[in-house]
Amino acid sequence: MSELISLDILLEKISIGGSYTNVIIDEDLSQSYFNIFCSIIHGKDIYFYDGDQGVTYTITKEISKDQIPNTFIKSESKIYLQTSGTTGKPKKIEQSVKRLLNGVKITPEVTNICWGFCYSTRHISGLFMILQAIMSDSALVDLRNLSKGEVEDRIRLFKVSHISAPSTFYRMNFPVKEKIDSMISLSNGGEPLNEDVIRNLSVSFPKAKIRNIYASTEFGSLLVAKGDAFKIPDRLLEFVMIKDNVIYVHGSLVSPSAKLEDGWYITNDRIEWIDDVSFRIVGRVTEDVKVLGHLVSLRTVEAAVNDIPQVKIAKVSSKEHKLFGNLLIAEIVFQENAELTKKEVKSILKTKLKDYEVPSKIKFIEQINLTDSGKLGRT
Repeated sequence: MSELISLDILLEKISIGGSYTNVIIDEDLSQSYFNIFCSIIHGKDIYFYDGDQGVTYTITKEISKDQIPNTFIKSESKIYLQTSGTTGKPKKIEQSVKRLLNGVKITPEVTNICWGFCYSTRHISGLFMILQAIMSDSALVDLRNLSKGEVEDRIRLFKVSHISAPSTFYRMNFPVKEKIDSMISLSNGGEPLNEDVIRNLSVSFPKAKIRNIYASTEFGSLLVAKGDAFKIPDRLLEFVMIKDNVIYVHGSLVSPSAKLEDGWYITNDRIEWIDDVSFRIVGRVTEDVKVLGHLVSLRTVEAAVNDIPQVKIAKVSSKEHKLFGNLLIAEIVFQENAELTKKEVKSILKTKLKDYEVPSKIKFIEQINLTDSGKLGRT
């Protein structure tokens, strides 16, 4: 697997008579980048989940760098993806290159830079990063499936200046022992970005701006915040609404394959108001469970566990119980050389949570498995 991917390296691989496939079926960033680029240039649809749709095509045209942006913007290619499956069975979604490019930022600040690549090549966030890199003539460095030390080494070696990743990636790999001044921007997407993660990133990358991006496979990139406080910008007031503390997106902004209700797409993302106009995303409606007759947010409990300094990362789930409705289970990975007893963990959580929100069962484990999009699986 190549460590560094760029447009120059890509163009060297393209030759008339060569071949590519329009299916993205593995995690090879270099090959996926090549297949996506060639499919769009040749106006072919791209399939991110169904190998049966795959076709091998012949490269029929050369293209220069200055032709790429206009060719992509005019592309009629459709892209068929899956949702990440974080909270249930993955759904098949149709998108278009044109729609996704609306969320690509092309300014001098993000041209000819080096991005850290942290997502699956087969999901919306990975696709978006590849489109961003191509349109802004920037490099990608693969930071996936590495140890914490290896992530830091690659960032320093390739002078990575921008990273877009889920909150779990940041929690697992930072802070670092010595700060990195070359980092300019850190973006989070796909999971709520908690204050403790923001603090660790600020220590590791004191010169970096931290952005929180609200996006999904159904509608691409939608809202951007500094820290965890989102606002609906004026230009989207008619297209995004909050109803019963849940985010709704107007059908005109979402994929044609998304299910609508009265013209609106219900995201199931639940918010908590900070003030009259600002809110933070605290989880999904589908993650709320009943415990002793009370509705409990698994993400809220999880955030409280993660706030314990000795905890590296935690996952909170539930199990049905005849008497209590549900039992809460916390799986915990400790920081290196850190240790607490289960009784001590519960004692700390009782100062942060209501009694019925404290997990009944605590498990200490060596590692937590992630989805291939780099997030905690919650099925």
